[in-house]
Formats: sequence, C-alpha cells, structure tokens
Amino acid sequence: MTFYESITAINSGIALLLVFLIVTNPSQKNRKANQWLAGFTGLLFYLFFEEVLDAWGLFERVPQLELIGQYVVLSLPVLLLMVVRYFLEPERKWLWSDWLHFSLVVIYWMLSFPVYFVDANTFHKLEAAPAQPIEWVIGISFFLAFTAQTLRYTFVSYRKLRNHERNIRQFSADDQGQNLTWLRHFVIVFLFMFLVFALMEIPAVSRWEDPLQVVYSLGLLGFGYFAIGQPEVFPYSFTEREVYQELISEEPLSTYSGSQGEQFQMEKERLLDYMDHHRPFLDGQLNLSKLAERLEIPPRFLSQVINAGFNENFSSFINRYRTEYAQTLLRDSKLNHLSIYQIGLEAGFHSRTVFHTHFKKVTGVSPSAFRQAR
Repeated sequence: MTFYESITAINSGIALLLVFLIVTNPSQKNRKANQWLAGFTGLLFYLFFEEVLDAWGLFERVPQLELIGQYVVLSLPVLLLMVVRYFLEPERKWLWSDWLHFSLVVIYWMLSFPVYFVDANTFHKLEAAPAQPIEWVIGISFFLAFTAQTLRYTFVSYRKLRNHERNIRQFSADDQGQNLTWLRHFVIVFLFMFLVFALMEIPAVSRWEDPLQVVYSLGLLGFGYFAIGQPEVFPYSFTEREVYQELISEEPLSTYSGSQGEQFQMEKERLLDYMDHHRPFLDGQLNLSKLAERLEIPPRFLSQVINAGFNENFSSFINRYRTEYAQTLLRDSKLNHLSIYQIGLEAGFHSRTVFHTHFKKVTGVSPSAFRQAR
C-alpha cells in the first residue's frame, strides 16, 4: 500500500470515528444539528474510504460504484448548509421546499441511471471511448453547475454564520462557543477542500496529493476537536429563545424607540443608574432578556437604547462594565492572592478567553500586565 493509500485509510478511520462520536452525542447538545453534522461527516468518510475501495480493486469489478462518490460530492454543500441552518435554528422543521436543494443530485442520478444496467466490461469500454461533443457539453455544463452550487452554498453558509455572530452579541455578553466561530472556520476549510478537489485534475497539482492528504488529516482532527467539544448554541429558556428570535427578526421596532426622544433619554439614564447601583454585570449568565426583565422594559427597546445610546452592542456594553470593575479589583493590593482568572470570575466574566479579549480591547494591555503596572 502506498503512502497516499495509507494516509487516506487513516483519514477514513478518523472520519468514521467522528461520525460515531457525533451520533452518540453524550452531552445531548444541539441534537438536530448534530444529526446533520453526522450525515455530513459520514459523506466525508465515504470520500476517503472510496480510495481504499479503489485500492482493493472493487471499482474494477463493479465500476458503477464510482458514481456513489459523485453523488456524495454533489450532496456535501447541501448538507453543509443544513448543518448551519439547524445550528442556528434548533427548532426548525423540515420543509418540502428543502428537497429542492438536492435537485442537482437527482438530475445527475437520473442521467447516470442507465449505466447501472451494463456489465463491467461494457462500462470500461464506454469510459475509454472518445467523448462525443454532446458529452463534452453535458460534462462541462454539469461541472459549472456543480461549481456554482458549491460556491453559492458555501457563501450562504458563511454569511449566515457571520450574521449569527453579530446577532448573538446583541443578546449575550459571553458569546464564546455560541458564536459558532469553529463552524465558520470549517466552512472556509470546506471551500479550500473543494478548490483542491477541483485542481487535482491538473497534473501539476495532482503530484501534491500526498501532502494534501496530511493536510486533510489535520483538518479532520481540528474539526473533530471542536465538533465534539461544542457547547450548547442557545443555552436559554424557551422565553429567552423567543426574545432572541424576535431581536433578529426583520419586524420593525416599536415606534417610540426610533428617536432620541424623552422616553429614550429617560430609559438610558435609568439604565446607567441601574448599572452603577445594582451591578447586574456581575452575573455571569446575564443576557439581554434577563436585564430587560429587571428593568421592566421590552428587550428590543433595551437593545435599541444600548445600540443608539452608547454606540455599542450588548456584549461590548456589559463587558466594558466588567472590565472597569476588574480594573478596580486588580488595583486592590488586598486581592493579590486571587489569580487573574479568579478576578475575571469576580467581575462577571464566565470565560478566561472573553475576559482577556475584552480587557485588552478596553485597556490596551492584558490583565497580568495591568496588575504589574499598577
């Protein structure tokens, strides 16, 4: 077995293990999304395992099996979009219109269906025969359609995740994990994999297939690490999820929240007073819904007050207060026995990474450097 075949077999084993781990889903988080993610990873497994089957000579005996890999390639961008959709909309229900996304797969299956009724010798003869003009036209048209579909679905998936990343900051102060950055990065990796797949037909590129398989291995391991360790995207109550969905909807805001009027100014001053005297930011689980409930104002109006009144999203607004409070704690020599992480927890930060990121964003230095320079 060559190096290429060996590393491909390893990749198929990694992908199969990931399918098992995602399907079992011990934490029971993001269940519907993980069902689609398992399906997507299963297709990746087959693409790698296909090379193993070819090494065993199975395609020589039953050449029609090669078509399965082509169906898989056509289905991958569709399943990627479904993975993204169900991560962003956990309660989403399957619609009949969703079947239309698989139109290209069905068309290709119908065009290739007659091939299943020929024997292996006839199949190889047809494969070796010079292509007719109509075959060139169909082949090129189909490749262009496949390329357009892959680029479109990848772009749509990426755009949805970017929008989610912005939206979640309007609702949660601790968006690490919930922002699905790992999945957004994987969408970029998937696009890279597609481009490599397309370029492999070029002889000058195909000679790099061995190191590219190693890159695929690293990509699978990274994908598996984040996929298995994924947190709950929406760890909120049903009411809080409704508030979030309303917040990101396209419905217009209440009429009184659109200007810097008396009502707006009054709520802005009340918010400032509440933040100074009650320090709700010390609650590590604080979100827009909880703060709006304490202030007894509509969540969307509170979001508008923060966005327009302070030129910040909810995450930046709350974490600015936490950072200022953390600075006070770091200046206090009586608290030297507390670690930097403990200071972050005392200030309301629920994550070490979020604490360091926002602290440096506000002060320009890390918490450790700030403590040393006091």
